[in-house]
Amino acid sequence: MKQSGKKKSINSICACNRNKILHIFLNITTMIKLHQAAFIFFCFLLLITCRSKTNAPSNDDINAINLKRGNVILCGPPEKE
Repeated sequence: MKQSGKKKSINSICACNRNKILHIFLNITTMIKLHQAAFIFFCFLLLITCRSKTNAPSNDDINAINLKRGNVILCGPPEKE
C-alpha cells in the first residue's frame, strides 16, 4: 500500500512538472511569434516611410526661404581664399 502511494505522488509530481514545462514552452513560442510580428511590422513601416520621400526641393522653394541673401563669409588665411 505504501508503494502505490509513493508511486502516485511521484506521478503527480511528474505531471505537474510536465505542465510547468509545457506552460514555459508555450510562453516562449508566443514571445517568439510576437517578436517576429513586431519585426515584420517595423520593416513594413520603414518601407512605407522611405518610399514617400520626394526629390530635392525646387529652386522656388529654396528662394522662398531666402537662403541666398547676405554677405558671403570665408574662413581661412587670405592667400588661400
